[in-house]
Amino acid sequence: AQHKQPSGKIEPHKKKNPTPVEVSSVEKQRDASVSNGSQPVPKSKPPRGKAKFTCGCFGTFHKPLANCLFCGRVACEKEGYSYCPFCGYLIER
Repeated sequence: AQHKQPSGKIEPHKKKNPTPVEVSSVEKQRDASVSNGSQPVPKSKPPRGKAKFTCGCFGTFHKPLANCLFCGRVACEKEGYSYCPFCGYLIER
């Protein structure tokens, strides 16, 4: 049996064309509802303000209430649901 010697040339990889996939009627309806000519609703920025009270215990002395969804600061129940003392965004329930 003879072995074929490599010629040193690299042949490009031939890609096979993928078989067409059937699109269901649900996907067609979804695509039609998305591209019905309506403009996307621009996102409004969340309200910012100054905190009324800053405790600074980060939930270690008072009961932790919630985290700020923008900077992650822990607000205690003494600070309440108001503006974050660190970044100024509204802390929501």
